[in-house]
Amino acid sequence: MRDRSSWIVRPSDDFEPLMSLFCFPYAGVGPSVYSGWAEQLRPSGVKVFLIQLPGRESRLREDPICTMGEIAGAAAGAIAPLVTGPFAFYGHSLGAKIAFETAREMRRRSGNAPDHLFVSASIAPHLPWPYAPMHRLPGEELLREVQHRYGGIPEPVLRERDLLDLLLPGLRADLTVLETYSYIAQPPLHSAITAFGGIYDRSVTEASLLAWRVLTQSAFAIRMLPGDHFFLHSERMTLIKTIAKAAAALETPASLAAVE
Repeated sequence: MRDRSSWIVRPSDDFEPLMSLFCFPYAGVGPSVYSGWAEQLRPSGVKVFLIQLPGRESRLREDPICTMGEIAGAAAGAIAPLVTGPFAFYGHSLGAKIAFETAREMRRRSGNAPDHLFVSASIAPHLPWPYAPMHRLPGEELLREVQHRYGGIPEPVLRERDLLDLLLPGLRADLTVLETYSYIAQPPLHSAITAFGGIYDRSVTEASLLAWRVLTQSAFAIRMLPGDHFFLHSERMTLIKTIAKAAAALETPASLAAVE
């Protein structure tokens, strides 16, 4: 059994939050993509926990996981002991689907799903995957296809062969999870859902984000932001302000409202 404690990067300071936020990274990267979120959300009473998958960053020596079910089960098991009040998930791209399946797994185990699910740059999970699979492509071809479809790999990284050799197994595993994922119909969540999209994202359309609406029995909102597939970085403060607004809403009767 994998060590549950290694799945979560916890905040350095301890306090009683209005809301705990668990952040799921996108394919091929680790929790460092959310660097600074804990400090910027702390004044709003949000305690940030970062999901750390095996094969990434501090867990680089571990074998990555290639199935959605195993990831969602392990993440749910690691998160459950840390939930003592209202909580939310944020996931970007593949991280959005992992967050969604983790929420459903927590509901299945205990009935305790997130109050709010923030999903960004992700086609709704029940829609057919519209792209040809690439997780079996040879290394160079795989990287070219990822760069063509999503962009986001810095040129200096592409020139560092040794670094790419370290990162490629995790990226390939994540693409395997994404491309072999099969949605299974279940009742909609009671979690409010806010979906974010990049106006210039070539791979995720506004229509595919609007489709998240049917996956909740609660409130739904969508926000299209400037940027491409990786607006997570360029629009970070907009995302943080939206999450802070959701935390503040938990103190009002409209605590489950989606936020715009």
